[in-house]
Amino acid sequence: MEPGRSLFDMAGLLMELQEILGCDVDVVMSNGLRQRIRERVLSEAIPF
Repeated sequence: MEPGRSLFDMAGLLMELQEILGCDVDVVMSNGLRQRIRERVLSEAIPF
């Protein structure tokens, strides 16, 4: 998410993704990713 977004924006994104995808998802800021998976997740991320 771009800078300046709130926790409410993140929660809205989470709910919308779950509705679209029909499954549970996790939404975290990039600095909230665990170190052991950070590089892989960021390399596979597709901004929209």
